[in-house]
Amino acid sequence: MIGLSNNKEFLRMSIFFLWLINISGFFGILSDQNEFFLSTTPYVLSLTLLLLILNHDLSDKKSKIGVTPYKYRSNSKHCFSVQGFLS
Repeated sequence: MIGLSNNKEFLRMSIFFLWLINISGFFGILSDQNEFFLSTTPYVLSLTLLLLILNHDLSDKKSKIGVTPYKYRSNSKHCFSVQGFLS
């Protein structure tokens, strides 16, 4: 994992890929096929989390990534919030 976090080409490709997915998803939600784009939102968020972890330098003591579980108030589904901390 340390090798990927120092790879600038992988970081640039990850940023480009995330911009591409988010912009196409934005316009896809506004289109007639918005049900497909809304149903794939959890996969996009999972991919974003994966790329965040792969691009994060885990050996750095000053920054940490925390995953916090929480519940919606209106229903009983569990969700996770990803938070980055810099000291």
